[in-house]
Amino acid sequence: MSTGLPARATSPWYREGLRFQCLRCGDCCRGAPGYVWVTEAEVARVANFLGMDRATFRQQFVRLVGDRLSFKEREDGDCVFYRGGCLIYPVRPTQCAIFPFWETNLHSAAHWDELAGECRGVNQGEAHGASDVEMFVRMDRASARRRGGPFPTVTAAALVELRRLYGVLDRELEKVPGECERCGECCRFGEGVPTLYASPVEAALVLWWVGAEPGTVGRACPFLQDGRCRAYPVRPIGCRTHFCRDGHRLEHEAVHERVLGELKAVCRRALLEWRYEPFLALLAETP
Repeated sequence: MSTGLPARATSPWYREGLRFQCLRCGDCCRGAPGYVWVTEAEVARVANFLGMDRATFRQQFVRLVGDRLSFKEREDGDCVFYRGGCLIYPVRPTQCAIFPFWETNLHSAAHWDELAGECRGVNQGEAHGASDVEMFVRMDRASARRRGGPFPTVTAAALVELRRLYGVLDRELEKVPGECERCGECCRFGEGVPTLYASPVEAALVLWWVGAEPGTVGRACPFLQDGRCRAYPVRPIGCRTHFCRDGHRLEHEAVHERVLGELKAVCRRALLEWRYEPFLALLAETP
């Protein structure tokens, strides 16, 4: 996979990460006039979500601004899809899903702090690491250039929700005895090592986060480097729940099935086809 967008060197001012928690207040959906940029693929998905044919949807809800598409606004500046909440939240566009981590908001600490005066969720809640921030920047750039990423049907909204689910999963696993020693043995697929299965949304998150092609896909995971996983924070659910040296496999499997069920629900709401296939086979699909 290649997004055509080189990974940017981590900016020193947010090297320790940034804090943000969406309070679902709707302030960014209302008020001052602006633009909600969308791609043709996003237009099609939202139209499908609302049960409308694409031509009717575009005529009613989409406007052309220069050579780009944007959702229309109401006269008061509110997003046309905001009515006490987002009406299209599971399929909201990339611009909405990755807010506030737009490149324009990340030029400096001053820009970020200025945004905090407008958005109550900035500098609140959980910390997002610098690598996560850089991933969102890559998504922002790709959307602006109307380029798809790995598995183009996978939406930014689904990726953001998966990242949240990983946090839930990690907290649940903390309650189960056993700890991954990060030896890398389970990353060398083959005899005696179970095949890692994953969904396209899990594979897409890894590729967006790493920001580079996976390299040669052989028997071992291509993200295993010098015995360590270079995609560890966004490794698939199967990696997180596989423990080879403890006697609590049933507990891990129970957590795995529960979180996997939640991911299936995310994909269903986002109108994503559910597939669960060998991880290496999914990586081989990427151009």
